[in-house]
Amino acid sequence: QHIAYWYSDGSIVVRVDSQTIYKIHLSMLTKLSKVTEEILTIPDNKQSDDPNREGTSLYPLFIPGTNAQEFNDFLFWLYLTEWESLGDDVEKERMCTHLLKLADMWEIAAAKKYAIHALDMVYLSPSRRLELAGKFAIPDWVRPVVRRILDGKLSQLKDDDICAMGWKVYSMLVNAMEMLGEETRRTALVPPG
Repeated sequence: QHIAYWYSDGSIVVRVDSQTIYKIHLSMLTKLSKVTEEILTIPDNKQSDDPNREGTSLYPLFIPGTNAQEFNDFLFWLYLTEWESLGDDVEKERMCTHLLKLADMWEIAAAKKYAIHALDMVYLSPSRRLELAGKFAIPDWVRPVVRRILDGKLSQLKDDDICAMGWKVYSMLVNAMEMLGEETRRTALVPPG
């Protein structure tokens, strides 16, 4: 049993791995999206007071595609009381990245919007922000991040940054830098007037 997410008045017991089970409020999850509603639908052929039905302590409903840490971070958002009570930027980034993953997987627009807004308040390196923008389809981040990278020097990027953004993106940035440099040289050769 999870200590923080075992509510005595919870209406469903779920598990995301072989170890941890949660007793949470079904209505809070099913109202989030059609996907969560479908995942958490229990067949009607079992009586709601039947201890052998899925979604009970004896037979927790398995939720695929996530792990305990990701699900804990998702439940933190779901039962959120105050975001500011979180720790440092590293913890916020981890939690929001998990939230983005599950928000995309379960099509929860409110969770995705919340995670994006929260990550806007956290310092992320340009390459990390670009990586997340590509992974979770956040187009509003792409242009400012690329501009920021192109305004600097590619030689300042660390190996980890290059690996995070991927070689394809890195090579596109190198080509863009070369084109900008060539355009700057051509512009400098044109006499004024």
